[in-house]
Amino acid sequence: MLIYLLLLLLLLLACIAYILSKKDILSPPNIFSGGFIISILFAIPNLGKWNFDMGERTFWVIFLGILAFNIGFFLIYYTNINIKNKNILTTNNCNLITIKTSRMICFLIIELITIYLIYSELNRIGAIFGAGDTLTDKIVTYRINTTFRGEEEAAMASYVRSLYSFCSMSTNILIYIVINNYFINKSINKLYCISILLTVLASFLFGNRGIFVSFLLYTIMMVYIFKLRSCKWIYKIKYKFICKLVLGSIIFLMAFPTIGLIAVGRASDEIDLFSGEMVSTIVEGLGVYIGAPLKLLDLFLYDNFEDTLNLPVGYATFIQFYKWLSKNLDIPSWNITQFGLEFREDNLSYLGNVYTTFRPFFTDFGYVGVIVLSLILGLILGLLYYYLKHSYKMFSVKNIDYILILYSLVTSKLLLSFFSDKIYEFIFTIGFIKMLILFKIFEYIFVDKTKLKEK
Repeated sequence: MLIYLLLLLLLLLACIAYILSKKDILSPPNIFSGGFIISILFAIPNLGKWNFDMGERTFWVIFLGILAFNIGFFLIYYTNINIKNKNILTTNNCNLITIKTSRMICFLIIELITIYLIYSELNRIGAIFGAGDTLTDKIVTYRINTTFRGEEEAAMASYVRSLYSFCSMSTNILIYIVINNYFINKSINKLYCISILLTVLASFLFGNRGIFVSFLLYTIMMVYIFKLRSCKWIYKIKYKFICKLVLGSIIFLMAFPTIGLIAVGRASDEIDLFSGEMVSTIVEGLGVYIGAPLKLLDLFLYDNFEDTLNLPVGYATFIQFYKWLSKNLDIPSWNITQFGLEFREDNLSYLGNVYTTFRPFFTDFGYVGVIVLSLILGLILGLLYYYLKHSYKMFSVKNIDYILILYSLVTSKLLLSFFSDKIYEFIFTIGFIKMLILFKIFEYIFVDKTKLKEK
């Protein structure tokens, strides 16, 4: 079957990438390939249940897309590394980054106010759409009427969304500060951690686990780069580390659907936390979330092409940008709430509504789009990786390494490419520019002035 051949080829590409990246097991090519390898491993036990016999189109779309990404990455990385001194490697910051306690408390108050306002908005929206009295009912009502129906009345007030965006973007900086300071003095500021947890709590009020996952993957990638820099970019993976990684992965995989069932209102009825039904639901949910996107891509490529004739060029790939234009230029036809997110079933099995990162590429430009857009992603990550590893111009005036922050954000989304297109929706939007502005606002207002890192 083609799915097994694809698995072998992706493992081969991962091995080649591991060698070319100087044994960096979490280099972008390995992350990209690794996400799809994990997805395949979760899909294989469900092949019969989903009636999944991977077609040639699906095989070539995934293989050519990943191959093009790898070519783009190593082309731009080795072009740069041959021009400049490849022996110069970046190191970690040698100075603590601090925030005065009074300023940190002010930021905590902003977060608490934001949580209160989100809760108030949930009550208002719940009253409009007849939600139940529980918080879970209100969260579900909000998600259904905004995400799936596009009801304008269900949208949070703009000032609430702006406050939450500021807290969320600032949390990325706080995570960086916590990790940076830990690698210097092996201690963690409790106020910073409380602040991070408050932002995660706020994200749950939106019924959204994705932000929690993004923070977690972002943190893992950042810790890994700090570790590489502390070891002069040569990190030998130990048996104990592998055991911790496997254990952590199992805990995370079990927690992800559990959070959805308990914390953010995804359960259809009451389920006993310690029952066999809960375990079965979690296992089935993991198969759908991680493995089913491959099956959905296969269904799409063979029987479910969208009509994009009346839409602008590249609409599926740059949908967030076009939605922004739709809102600001008053073009309602460019704001399609559920474009490319149809829920599907096959063989009486629920499969969800995510189709891997390649669906929008193929929707817009066919096989050429898959190859070219994946190649461009590889070029972007190759350039970012080069500057992460070899640039001395990486620290801001307050010792914040924005190259590392941006790299960790992008690679955390790259790992989820087996799920859906995250990077083009992240980079090629007005929201990306707003994020950079919010970073600098938080740095300017809250972070203490320190001297530049000595070279």
